[in-house]
Amino acid sequence: MADADMDGPASHSNNGQNHKKQAVPGPERGQIESLQSDVALYREREAALHKEFKTSRIRVQNLEREIHKLKGEQALALHHYQGQLDNLQRQLAQKETALHQTTEHVETLNENIERLESQHQVLSHHDAEMVQLHQKQQVQLAAAEQALEARNVQHAKEMAAKTSEIMSLMSKLRTQAPAAPPADTNFPLGPPILVPRFLSEGKRKTRLEAKVLKTPRAGVPILPLAVASGNIPEEAVNYDPKEPSPGPQGKPPGRRQSAPRGLKNSSKNDAQEDELYKRGMRETWRNTFETSCADDFQGYEPISQDRVEACRTGGAGPALGEYTLDFGEGYQTSLWNKKIIARIGLFPRRREASGNGWGLPPVSRVYVEEQFAGQLKRSQQAWALWQPRFMQTELRYETSAEATARAQAYVAHRMSRVNANSSKNR
Repeated sequence: MADADMDGPASHSNNGQNHKKQAVPGPERGQIESLQSDVALYREREAALHKEFKTSRIRVQNLEREIHKLKGEQALALHHYQGQLDNLQRQLAQKETALHQTTEHVETLNENIERLESQHQVLSHHDAEMVQLHQKQQVQLAAAEQALEARNVQHAKEMAAKTSEIMSLMSKLRTQAPAAPPADTNFPLGPPILVPRFLSEGKRKTRLEAKVLKTPRAGVPILPLAVASGNIPEEAVNYDPKEPSPGPQGKPPGRRQSAPRGLKNSSKNDAQEDELYKRGMRETWRNTFETSCADDFQGYEPISQDRVEACRTGGAGPALGEYTLDFGEGYQTSLWNKKIIARIGLFPRRREASGNGWGLPPVSRVYVEEQFAGQLKRSQQAWALWQPRFMQTELRYETSAEATARAQAYVAHRMSRVNANSSKNR
């Protein structure tokens, strides 16, 4: 205040000037710099914000692209998973169908099991009845054996008388006609062994014992394998196989006649000679296969079907000295068997051509091969009896034990019938 008073009018004039200047006040230098710094700061912030905006915008674009890409991948994954789901649904439907079929199959099996159980009950009841019937049959068999033993005693006496009578007849026959040729010249392969090689040693022994103990039946006469030459017609004795048979009267001599199927001559002993021929060919068959009867073929091993088929299609047939038969399906028309039979059929024809035959009239090749075809059929039937058969009721083949039991039962039944018929004929 003292300073102001001391200034006086000069002070007032300066105040007036200052008042005029303060009428439009301006920023001070410091404020301007401050404002400029603020503006610069704001501009830096604006540039930073603009830069951040651009960066954010780029990020947003990148995020949008990633979102678009993820949406595409998600759509592809969804399509893939939808396909897998469809496949799983189809597999599930198939498994449900298979489960349904399995359920039906199990139900069918259960029905079959129930049916088999009912059949088993029926068979068990039938077995009980069979046991009772077997016991009754055993009692009847014991009584029949006693009666048979008594008949055997009587039969032995009758056989002794018949044997003496036959011996006397044979002695008369030997004095009236030449004796038959030796046994080793009757057949091409020598005397019969009468026991097949494929039989077991025990069965061989049993067969030999049975052969030793066997006695001839009273109803069957003992016939020689060669008949007296006086019973053979003159045209058969002078027969030449190279000469054609004369034709019947009234027909041209050049016309060919069909070959006889059996013995066709004017002799009164036709039936006896035919039986002798058949007996000789049966013995030839047995000698060839070393058997004594058709039942010996139960253990026979036929030729393989591969070789039979090869022979049928033009391949190699039976080898030299090979006589193994074909017992397969169609054995009667088998080319393999036809070749074997034709080969065996040469034995009696060669003996006859060589002049060392059985002393019987000649027969045709067809007749000889028909006889051997009959032997083939009986041999195959005896073999097939012991082979496992298909069981229609159980839809399976028999086991070896079942096949053996069936065959043994059949043989026992057949023997009982034969014995019964023999007892009636006595």
